[in-house]
Amino acid sequence: MISFLAYGGAIFGTLRGGRDCLLQTQLGSGDAPLQFGRIIAAALIVSAMIDAVIVAAQIAGFGEWQGVIISLFSYANLFTLGLLGMSGSLASVAEPEVAVTLLPTESDAEIMAKVRSLMAIRKSYLDPNLTLSQIARRLRRPAKVVSAAINRNRGENVSRYITAYRVNHAANLLIAVETATQAMLAAGFNTKSSFNREYLRVQGVSPACWLATQHNVGKSASYRR
Repeated sequence: MISFLAYGGAIFGTLRGGRDCLLQTQLGSGDAPLQFGRIIAAALIVSAMIDAVIVAAQIAGFGEWQGVIISLFSYANLFTLGLLGMSGSLASVAEPEVAVTLLPTESDAEIMAKVRSLMAIRKSYLDPNLTLSQIARRLRRPAKVVSAAINRNRGENVSRYITAYRVNHAANLLIAVETATQAMLAAGFNTKSSFNREYLRVQGVSPACWLATQHNVGKSASYRR
């Protein structure tokens, strides 16, 4: 019971660092990994509580309930693990390890210049499996340094920063008469729900509304000419 409580509490404590504390998860998965982590931590704590209930039942003379309690918890646990197993939020593509050398402290502006260069030249944001750990390795900087620089400079986490690049790329594809699904996949998004949600957050409108607005602007310009 103590071990489960300790591990559950440790996971909750780690997740207090926010989305960027999960270095190996896809940046396009949004806050889903955080939610999954909290579910796992809660399951550990609940497991400890179930053990306590079993002990209490035995002490109270209701030992025959032990099998029922264990069965119910086991079914609930398997169901939770099944849901987590069907998630595609964890990155599945490994990248060769690159040694990270701790260099003298750089200013946030210097780190951001390197991040923007990585996005503009290599277009790393188009990789749907991109993680904070991969970005840090490519920049040969510690992940926490990269994350902190983006947080302070942009006022948002790494996931949202990268997603903005993907949304803007998708917007250009939509103008080029790509379908929403084609634009979504080409820009590095894995799911339509994530694409629509992040597009609305960045552009202020849904992909369909944004595209309709662009068509109306084009028609107005043609009419004036």
